[in-house]
Amino acid sequence: MYIKELQLVGFKSFQEKATLRFSAGMNAIIGPNGCGKSNVLDALRWVLGEQAFSVLRCARNEDLIFGGTATTPALNYAEVRLVLSTEDRPELGAEVEIRRRYFRSGESEYYLNRQPCRLRDITDVFLSAGIGTKAYSIFDLRQMREIISGNVRRMFEEAATLAKYRDAKEETQRKLELTADDLTRLDDIIAERERVVRTLARQAARLRAHQRLRAEEKSLRLLELKRDFDEVQRALALAQSDAATLERAEAERLEQMRRVENELRSQRGRIHEVQARKDRMVNEARERRQVLSRLEGESLLEQQRAEFLRQRATQAENERQQRVQDFEQRQRTFDEALVRMSESSRRLADAEVRLEQAQSANRAAEERLYELRRHAADSRERLSDLTAEEQRVVQELALLEAAADNSREAVARLDDELAAIAGRAAAARQAADAAAVEVVRQAAECDRSREKLERLRRELARTRTEQAGVRSRRTDLAEQKAGLEREIAVLETATASEQKRVIDEVLAGQVSGSLSRFLEIEPGWERAAAAALQPLIEFTVCTGVPDATVLKRLAQAAPELRFCLVDDRIKASGPVNAGPDTRLSAHVRVKPDAPAVLAGTVAAFAVAVDPSELVRLAAEGSETPAVTRDGMAWFGDGRLVLEGAGAGRLGAERRLSERQAAAKAVEAELERLAAVEAELDRQRATLEQQLEVGEGDRVELERARLEAAAAAAAQSATAAEQARDEARLRQERYNQAGQQRLLEEKLGQVRARLTVVREKVEAAAAALASADEQARQQEAEVKAGLARAAEILAETAGLRQEVLRLETESAYAKRTIDEVRRRVTELEAEAAAAIEEAGRLEQTVHAREGEIAAAQAQVAGLEAEAAQLSLAEVTRAEEELEENLAELRRQQEQNHSLLMDQRMRRFELERQAAAIAEEARQSYGTDIATFQPEATDDFAGRLEHVRRRLEVLGQVNPLAAEEHEQEKADLSRLVAQREDVALARSNLEQALVEIDRHAREQFLTTYSEVRTQFQQVFKELFIEGEADLVLVNDANPLESEIAIVARPRGKTPKRLEQLSDGEKAMLAVSLLFAFYRVKPAPFCFLDEVDAPLDDINVGRFADYLKSIASRTQVIIITHNRATVERADVLFGVTAEQPGVSKLISVSLAEYREQRATEPETGG
Repeated sequence: MYIKELQLVGFKSFQEKATLRFSAGMNAIIGPNGCGKSNVLDALRWVLGEQAFSVLRCARNEDLIFGGTATTPALNYAEVRLVLSTEDRPELGAEVEIRRRYFRSGESEYYLNRQPCRLRDITDVFLSAGIGTKAYSIFDLRQMREIISGNVRRMFEEAATLAKYRDAKEETQRKLELTADDLTRLDDIIAERERVVRTLARQAARLRAHQRLRAEEKSLRLLELKRDFDEVQRALALAQSDAATLERAEAERLEQMRRVENELRSQRGRIHEVQARKDRMVNEARERRQVLSRLEGESLLEQQRAEFLRQRATQAENERQQRVQDFEQRQRTFDEALVRMSESSRRLADAEVRLEQAQSANRAAEERLYELRRHAADSRERLSDLTAEEQRVVQELALLEAAADNSREAVARLDDELAAIAGRAAAARQAADAAAVEVVRQAAECDRSREKLERLRRELARTRTEQAGVRSRRTDLAEQKAGLEREIAVLETATASEQKRVIDEVLAGQVSGSLSRFLEIEPGWERAAAAALQPLIEFTVCTGVPDATVLKRLAQAAPELRFCLVDDRIKASGPVNAGPDTRLSAHVRVKPDAPAVLAGTVAAFAVAVDPSELVRLAAEGSETPAVTRDGMAWFGDGRLVLEGAGAGRLGAERRLSERQAAAKAVEAELERLAAVEAELDRQRATLEQQLEVGEGDRVELERARLEAAAAAAAQSATAAEQARDEARLRQERYNQAGQQRLLEEKLGQVRARLTVVREKVEAAAAALASADEQARQQEAEVKAGLARAAEILAETAGLRQEVLRLETESAYAKRTIDEVRRRVTELEAEAAAAIEEAGRLEQTVHAREGEIAAAQAQVAGLEAEAAQLSLAEVTRAEEELEENLAELRRQQEQNHSLLMDQRMRRFELERQAAAIAEEARQSYGTDIATFQPEATDDFAGRLEHVRRRLEVLGQVNPLAAEEHEQEKADLSRLVAQREDVALARSNLEQALVEIDRHAREQFLTTYSEVRTQFQQVFKELFIEGEADLVLVNDANPLESEIAIVARPRGKTPKRLEQLSDGEKAMLAVSLLFAFYRVKPAPFCFLDEVDAPLDDINVGRFADYLKSIASRTQVIIITHNRATVERADVLFGVTAEQPGVSKLISVSLAEYREQRATEPETGG
């Protein structure tokens, strides 16, 4: 896997699209400071999912988008696309494309293989491949400083892939916390459910009493319904009789009302006939008057119409005369417009000819101007090339002069070093002897420290083992205690009863317990004792017999229950001694202070071998009580009791007592183990503190030993090294002298070339000035021609507008003349028609005057005849009949109101009877009408008594029995669930131990491999010297810091900060390369890590970097030439415009191949 392509659009300083196509080998990115090289690294980090602003070198997300310059506008989004070649990973396909985009509006988009995705999807895909902003595949000076400061643990965790173990551990711990919460919640729920079960047991007893009273109330209620039904039936018969009487009276009044209404209708008919005759006359007179009014209106309208037509004819004649005058005026205007339009057209043609001539001249002048400008541009480009060449020669000259100065300084430095070698050799021999003695002493101290630490570790391991055993035992005991508490709760529920609760409440001060506390039963004989003591099991022992008031209050507290009490003051005459095995007293011992009735009952029973013997005694009619071990008892008076396997209350009470004693013992053991665990905690803390102090001492001693050993080895090798250094320095001086001579020769050549280039620059500048002057003159000529053409064009446009305006006026005048001519003709015809119509209307008005006079005479006759008719007498007779009818109706309404009241009463009584019958049928399945009750004396008093008892009992839970059974089942299920949760917690704790073990093994393996490779790489890069990695706390490697010990040749620094910048860089690079050897990353992106190195170390660094490029893609941002020369592809980043980065690329590998294939040429 390697980076195939990285594309930036609008990211930071990259305004335009910039694409970097990397090779699979070594790639270098160069450019001046501030041009945007590190923005390429930021883009890679960003597209891989980096979110930290400090790492991306910005203050907010908007800073990632190109912000624009003084001449370039800002962009609205930033986008980075990364293409990875994944041919070595078939599960990912041939290529993987990642794209990340951010908009100024705040929207962010992620794409994986061109499909929208989440950031988590990208992280999951590539963390397994070792790619990410937190891994060591991206390395810069900031991470180098972290290594020097000792923060290297994160790199080890990445190399050891501890992230998956950490995630698994966190997930397991989260599940363990949830399991503990579930366990606590289940304990709380179980305790609450046990309380609910006890409560529901009491509610179930109340429910049974309530049901018994309800059944009695139901039987008494049926008698009450029969009584109410009979009373309603009697009231209903009386109501029906009253309603029949009212109905007959109502029928008589209705007949009288019918006769009066018939007479009133006859009278109203006569009135209607008179009124109809009068109305006919009035209507006829009205119709005649309407005809008269219509005739008069038509005559008046025709007169007005004739007058209007004569006025209209006069107006038409006047308008015709005006139109004729207007026609003559418009004809003259039209002729004048035609003449002006002809003159304007001629002038327009002349202007267009002159405009075409001016435009042709301007085009020729512009072509000459373009040619002159192209020539000036060529001259300017040549001058720019010569200026750039001059700058390159100047830079080359400056470099050569600097190199010559460096060479002279190197020769002087080498002379000084040769003079100092002799003195250092003698000092080195003395230091070597002292260092050897110190090494022996430090080794002895380290051995003693190791023995002490080993002893402390063994003691700490023993203490932890004991502590783990105590914790495991406490956990087991806690679970055992919880189980006992659940059993106790269940047994308490089983032995509880409603009678006992009521007795405890009423006789709180006198109750001393149940009879079972006076018994000691041999295991296995509980059912036998329960069967023999069956009449006494429910008895409660009291201190004396309660007084009458207390007993009455006890009876009223729960009237539905039976209470059994025994006086414990009546003791047995003596202890009941254990008899032979054939007696029950041999297996059930009665305590000395037991009540006499209990002692006597136990002493009276014999033991039967099997049920057949018991059957024999019953058949013989034996009066001796006997009982079998399995709970079958014969009382000698005809009673036989069979005690069920699950009905043994005495057994339950014995188990309850045993569980309570066991719970107390477990509680005491838990307290003892808590004290033991506290003591072990104290011992462990003391040992850990001693171990921590010892570890610190050991690390210091080990560091001192390594320092002493390194110093001894260094001093012992110094003498031999002096000779090699002297030979090397002499050779270097000889090489520097030869290089100085070559540089002086090359300086002379470069200075001569600079003189030639400057002469060419001056000639090019003169040619450019001449070309610019010619172009300015030609440009002035073109501008003058354009001005003349613009004047002609303006004149042409004015003439065209004038011709267009005249054409429009002519067309309008012609249309107006035609319209006037047509209107004159219409007015003449309209005036003639109006005069003719006015004469016809005047003749019609004279003809209608006779019709109007006849109509007026007919209207007057009809009005006189209608006035003679009168309705006063007929109306008075009608009013008398209406008064009689109103009185009859008032009486009928009173009768009807009384009838409706009786009917409503009858309906209400029928409804009551139906409701009583329905209640009897639905609730009791009885026809109340045919029901014949038995003796019903005082049933009302008994019903009232039952209802008072129900009221005292109060509301009950009707589902108490079902809920009690359901809650018991739920309690059993919860207990089983708690056992499952406790098992799950144990499994999770074991999983945590396994995760820690695997993570520790993985980390130690990676640490050992990296340590070995680091020592080797350090020696390769530093030539001599030694380095090592030290776990500060090897007892807990997963949390221990990792110290770096480094001793370059001739140095024994106490701290890494005492090293030079170059040595720090080489040390960090050595550790980085060690990680690449142990777990190679798909690519390695380095940002100016070689900046602190000198030329010799840069060469070694570049060679080593080139060697790993065969298996890991290398991308480095650098300023060093030695590093660039070893690259396969070179990318250059420039900033031609401030704030805008540009990109160019060169394939050095292809260039080298071309140079290698070119034929050799002389000269």
